[in-house]
Amino acid sequence: MTLIIGGNLLKGMRSSGMKKSSIVGVLVARYIFLPISGVLIVRGAYKLDLITSEPLYQFVLLIQYAVPPAMNLGSLMQTLTLLM
Repeated sequence: MTLIIGGNLLKGMRSSGMKKSSIVGVLVARYIFLPISGVLIVRGAYKLDLITSEPLYQFVLLIQYAVPPAMNLGSLMQTLTLLM
């Protein structure tokens, strides 16, 4: 994934052919909507008694929605600092 982002942004933001609005849209969806939807899904499953009330189990389920953006944040920042 990092190689794809780097390849698309290799020539810079203006000449890569990607619109800024599409980049912002992907970032907002990945870093804001995905974690919020994960919290809502886990809480809804708890309210419907689909998952147990064990706090560690719920924590692990919530981490699954938050970790991919957190792990990719470092590689994204490295890619953007190379462009500047």
